[in-house]
Amino acid sequence: VKFATLAICLAMVAGANDLTAGTTYFDDELQFVVPIYAMVLSYHRERNAKGVFQLALSMGLTQVSTLILKRAVNEKRPDFKTTGDRMSFPSGHAAATFAGAMFVHRRHGWKDAVIPYGLALWTSHARVRQNRHRWADILGSAALSGLMTYAAVTPYEKEARVGPLGEETTAGPDSFRWLPVFAASEDGFAVLFGFDF
Repeated sequence: VKFATLAICLAMVAGANDLTAGTTYFDDELQFVVPIYAMVLSYHRERNAKGVFQLALSMGLTQVSTLILKRAVNEKRPDFKTTGDRMSFPSGHAAATFAGAMFVHRRHGWKDAVIPYGLALWTSHARVRQNRHRWADILGSAALSGLMTYAAVTPYEKEARVGPLGEETTAGPDSFRWLPVFAASEDGFAVLFGFDF
């Protein structure tokens, strides 16, 4: 919850310039805030970069696929008459926020993903409300993000490790155990101890 609160505050601070322009949606900022939230949460939980690497892979696949589809489909945006833009399907903003939220869901569970999903829905609503996308664009983005996340991300489980007496232990960021190492040679033997944490 503290990470989600920080993410929302960062989005509001980053989007303060939008307020002067009369825009209060923060969709441009949330497309970065949600993935950053996912990265910080993953690193905090796992204490290594494996989850961060999977997030980067799923985000990269999602964004590259989004750009390819935008060019292949060549769909007019709802505001085409004023912008002349044909990059409507799928939504890049929605793809980025849903990719971040779906990563959190797949890697760490749905409870941690409630707020990122809410921010992804808010971003999607903002894009439709601003006449930049249709809901079909949003659904396409969500489906694409889900497919790429499923392909690139595995659920996080603490690794089962074997203890000094052969028993299975779970070593997490807040635990450690002694590891005896036995070495023998012609000159004698030694017993060394080390930490695993």
